[in-house]
Amino acid sequence: MLGGKAVAACWSGREPVGQAVGLIDAEAIGTEHGSVRQSAPGAGHKFGARTRTCSCQFAVGGGGRFQTHNPIEGTSAPLPLPTEAAGERGACGSDQPPSDGDPDFPTSDANKVLHQPVMVTEVLAYLAPAPGKIILDATLGVAGHARVIAPRLVPGGILIGLDRDPAMAAASKSVLAGVGGSVGVRIFVANYAEMGEVLCAAGVPVVDGILMDLGVCSAQLDAAERGFSYRADGPLSMQMTPEAGASAADLVNTLPEAELERIIREYGEERWARRIARAIVVARQRSPITRTLQLAEIIAQSVPPGPRRSHPARRTFQALRIATNRELEHLKSALTQIHRYLRPGGRLVVIAYHSLEDRLVKMTLRRGAQAGWFAVLTPKVVRPSAAEAQQNPRARSAKLRAAERCAGLDVRDAGTGREVLR
Repeated sequence: MLGGKAVAACWSGREPVGQAVGLIDAEAIGTEHGSVRQSAPGAGHKFGARTRTCSCQFAVGGGGRFQTHNPIEGTSAPLPLPTEAAGERGACGSDQPPSDGDPDFPTSDANKVLHQPVMVTEVLAYLAPAPGKIILDATLGVAGHARVIAPRLVPGGILIGLDRDPAMAAASKSVLAGVGGSVGVRIFVANYAEMGEVLCAAGVPVVDGILMDLGVCSAQLDAAERGFSYRADGPLSMQMTPEAGASAADLVNTLPEAELERIIREYGEERWARRIARAIVVARQRSPITRTLQLAEIIAQSVPPGPRRSHPARRTFQALRIATNRELEHLKSALTQIHRYLRPGGRLVVIAYHSLEDRLVKMTLRRGAQAGWFAVLTPKVVRPSAAEAQQNPRARSAKLRAAERCAGLDVRDAGTGREVLR
């Protein structure tokens, strides 16, 4: 492979999932702190696209091994966790409340917590980052976990970060600019379902560890203009990416009542799904539903009154967010291929925040163990400590599962040649 920069074209043999794969170049994170660069919109994968080209710029070093073009320089000492000075609140992860899942936990002085990654001690123990290793953070966010992991890869390690939200990828660039030592940092704007294409573009066929923190980042929840919150008025968008396709407003204004009920019931696990779907259909006949508080009020008026531990719109907003961004579809796609990208002895660590995600993770690890791909490291789900749950209410619903990649070839069906695990 030629040194310097090149454009990679690769295809993993499956239909592409997610938006265009872009790259925030390592030069933009180096000592010069240049501007963010990524591939132009439309250059790669989009929802519904049938392109077979993964177009990403990447830098390569000599000797055939992938290296960042301009490694970040500085101290290799462990970095402190992000603080409120960075402009964030709560955990970059959970969309759950202190008790059952409120994504807008009150921000009074008594309840406000500093922005911090969830279960850092447990993540480090199971992921086992060490000098020279290559770690993929498939849900980068604002680099809460990544900035703790990166210094532990010094010297010679590589941290590859993915986030489907361009705003989060740009924010992580600033956070990781302070990571020191001879660790390579590469940040891609991509969905974790596209990790195969990203690793192909990076010239890294397998990694030593993969981290997936499946929650929604506080920075996304707290920005009213993103449309995730039912406590602040904003456009009813809920799109993780600018080219995500249909918005939440499109769904509530166009889907048949039966489909709305299914989404709210399955993705939100909402007992009043039928009432809420009927109320939405009646309301949209009067006028389009375009604002978050408008929808939240419709939901609140449609369910029976009574004492509640959370806002009546919480589960419906969760369901619409999952449907808008195809979160479970992308998670399933990522989990069914993830064993391909871990070297023998490599670790997979996944943090989930609601039962739908956790069920997929649990079944994937169980089937992977049966197929001989994984040794499960967490026979029982790992929960945050009582101290962390009290300090950071959004971490209380976190569930961590981990596994280690076993040696050997992928298991395939003798008749069809297809992989057993799907």
